Amino acid sequence: MKLHTKAVLAGLMILGAAASASAKDEFSKDTMKKMGVFVSNFTECFFNNTTREEMTADNENLVNFAMCHLKINAWKSSYIPLPECLNSQKGMCAYGQFKVSSDKVARVIKKYLDYDMKKFASTEYYHYEKGFFYAHGADGEQPEYAVVRKARTLDNGNIEIQASLYNPEAEDGPSSDDIELTAVIKPYVFESKKTWSLVSIKRLDGDNEADEDEDDDDYEAFNPQKNPKFEGFWEDDVVGKTSMEISSSGDGAYTIITSHAMGAFENVECTYRARLADDRFLKPGQAEKCISTETSDDGSPDKITAADKDSIEVILMDGKGRLQVPYECDSDDVTSCSTPYRRVKR
Repeated sequence: MKLHTKAVLAGLMILGAAASASAKDEFSKDTMKKMGVFVSNFTECFFNNTTREEMTADNENLVNFAMCHLKINAWKSSYIPLPECLNSQKGMCAYGQFKVSSDKVARVIKKYLDYDMKKFASTEYYHYEKGFFYAHGADGEQPEYAVVRKARTLDNGNIEIQASLYNPEAEDGPSSDDIELTAVIKPYVFESKKTWSLVSIKRLDGDNEADEDEDDDDYEAFNPQKNPKFEGFWEDDVVGKTSMEISSSGDGAYTIITSHAMGAFENVECTYRARLADDRFLKPGQAEKCISTETSDDGSPDKITAADKDSIEVILMDGKGRLQVPYECDSDDVTSCSTPYRRVKR
């Protein structure tokens, strides 16, 4: 009788444990909907592949995200019109017809990333001055929204979600339950309300993932050194018309300033931010700014803002301590499709 009782109790304990584990990953439809709304705040601003660490390490990302969020979700209360600038491009008006308080920008960053943003600076798209960001009111691209299909609680308490995406202009709403996005969010309390902060987000794109895998295979051909030292001033070893100055910002972050001789009277200088990937190569983002310097007829330089005329996708260090910058060519061999750079003293 006692043995039978113990067996029954053991069985109930196992069932109870299983029920508890199952309950941990069961979220109500309302909670799943709120998770989708939370993640949509990132997808609608085209932050589909990033992490909290990457965003908080770059003032440009933080400002761009917050300004986009406020434009979409709090336009009337955040974007203050400047009547004197509606038909003027002079002075401060050249930076836009609206201004947004930096306090509102900081609040968005705290709410969605649980990060205290205390320093503010201008970006490529928004000028900062005396507590305000100045912006134009142009329409943006059509965003996508997320619908959470699955969610589970991880051992550390964070929540991993899987979602599909849809165009908000679609008449029938989400037309597919395919998993197109994954994200990890962290429960926390913001202004006395339970919510989440972003840990990471990733859009699942078969073509892009295949390209990344192919690139990784190609890069292996360089037999790169472990923890290579990219810092310094480099010139291309072919014609000497392109140079780059690389400096470390710490934590695997780098600043790259490239200089391209476009002709006898024109030079383009671009500034990038880059991250060290797998201790093997640098992956710069889009150029933060590009300045084209042209020599005028009187011999004086004339600086104008220019588009990125020679973008860099990746920078590698080969086994001989040289930089290699791949470019497009017919061969699949990165070694034969790259420009070598040599370190020079300035």
